[in-house]
Amino acid sequence: MLNKLALAGIKNRLRDYIVLFSGLIISSAIFYMFMALATNKSFITNNAAGANAKIVFMFGAILLMVITFVYVSYANTFLLSMRKRDYATFMMLGAKSSKISQLIFVETLIIGVVATVIGAVVGVGLTAGVGNALIKMIGVSAGNFSAFYFPAIIDTLIFFIVIFFLAALVNASKMRQTPILELLHSNQTPTRNKAKWGVQLLQTIVGLISLAVGYWAMAAIETLQLLSIPIALLTIVIGSYLLFNAVVIVVINLLKRNVKFANKGLRNFTLSQLSFRVHSYTMILSVVSILFALALGAITVGMNFKSQIPEITSRSATYDVVTHTHNQKMNQLTDQLTGVKSSATHEYKVEGNTVYFIGSEFDKSPMLYPKRDSKGMAINKYEKITPATLSEKPESYSYEVIRLTNVKNDTANHQMKFVTQAELNQMSGATQ
Repeated sequence: MLNKLALAGIKNRLRDYIVLFSGLIISSAIFYMFMALATNKSFITNNAAGANAKIVFMFGAILLMVITFVYVSYANTFLLSMRKRDYATFMMLGAKSSKISQLIFVETLIIGVVATVIGAVVGVGLTAGVGNALIKMIGVSAGNFSAFYFPAIIDTLIFFIVIFFLAALVNASKMRQTPILELLHSNQTPTRNKAKWGVQLLQTIVGLISLAVGYWAMAAIETLQLLSIPIALLTIVIGSYLLFNAVVIVVINLLKRNVKFANKGLRNFTLSQLSFRVHSYTMILSVVSILFALALGAITVGMNFKSQIPEITSRSATYDVVTHTHNQKMNQLTDQLTGVKSSATHEYKVEGNTVYFIGSEFDKSPMLYPKRDSKGMAINKYEKITPATLSEKPESYSYEVIRLTNVKNDTANHQMKFVTQAELNQMSGATQ
């Protein structure tokens, strides 16, 4: 009987539940879309800056977890508020508090699990559609990209099930501790923020300082490097919440005190409604502002990435094109290249872990090695590698030259030596 009454209550508020359920589905779908990239180690290492990219994705996952937790908490509060009156009615009709707690626990957990499963399925579809569309639009290849990634499915299910399990426990505990009369009149009780002006002013100052530190950390990423990410993650989230928590309440109170403004139309009623649930709105406003900041950052990075490609390429590699095959077709293709500043051909042979080059070829056409600053970053200046300069930096120069060859395995364990043309001809193995 109790389950039938609960089901009837849900049907009466079906529209509200659909909105809540849709939001939870979208939330879990977005979470899966990110985790499908963040947990795919092969995709990260093959398409980004290795360990640095892993750290960036890790902090991104933490931020997404915080945002998701805030939204689920808000949705959970919304769900409980809709059902408080019904639960109080059941208790007045004789239902035991333990049964009500059990009903709340099961209802919250089922809604969460079903929404998460559907959201994961939707997330796979969105990842396939949006991901492939973006890859096709920007004209790049994404190695190891997969719309369906099983570890991401598991991570999404575990994260949301744990959150809803905790939410179910909290809901059941709150319901047991709340008197029946308070439950009956819960929708008529506003959640007023009794913070004083001094506290609100302090929150505003701390919020502004936190935001300033966060955005300074992102602007100073060249100096702070990866340290800027956790600093910004902590300060921007805290600053956004404190600023909204203080400013929204102050603005609403100031508008309500302005009699000419507040008494026009439904303004006073609207402002009172905002005051009614201002604390919950504060959390959502903070999340929305952070999401807008993330979106703006992603758009900015995306728009500027293409313009940065030539500079990034010139810093990371000395030569634009390196070929390992010389035949008629290859010669025809290289002849079509325009804007070539210089070109050189070097013959070599590989015996064991040693790569042999002709010294006279390096004297005529030295290979170029990118100079680096004090931080190890390559700059647009180059050093010439010749038999004479090899002795100055044997390990660095040898690695750089061998890296340009087609020695694919254990490049770091190889060494280079210079020989004459006659000595190279006498060696076994094919000339490359």
